[in-house]
Amino acid sequence: MKEIKTTLLILGVFALMSTNVWAETHVVKGKGVSFDPAVTFAQSGDSIAFNNMAAHFVESIIIPDGAEKMVSAMGADYNYVVKQDGVYLYKCPPHWGARMGGIIVVGDASGLEDTLDAYMAQTDDKIAKGFMKKIKKKIKKGKIKLP
Repeated sequence: MKEIKTTLLILGVFALMSTNVWAETHVVKGKGVSFDPAVTFAQSGDSIAFNNMAAHFVESIIIPDGAEKMVSAMGADYNYVVKQDGVYLYKCPPHWGARMGGIIVVGDASGLEDTLDAYMAQTDDKIAKGFMKKIKKKIKKGKIKLP
């Protein structure tokens, strides 16, 4: 009986650790007045590392229900763990006029274009709409490949 309890305890510890073991870190760099890549595909539990952020910062515009907002300090590298499946839209506020924004897709990416259409319908932000239209065009032209 003691061996069974020990085995179950060990299995439980490995189960708790497994989400961290499989989590990935995706790097997004500030380059000029754009984020590279503009679209990041991730899974729940993954980290998004924003690097090379001199003169930039990150602020979420639209996030999935229940997700934590993204807000970083100006000029500081920033790590954000995605915990909710869905589409995250973020911007660099000082360079938003130049459409410096990005998208994080967590989980299934097959409905990305429909989600962008829904986001465009719910926002009055002309820059956000223009940015999302630009991303949709890149998807249609094959410049952004969905996983």
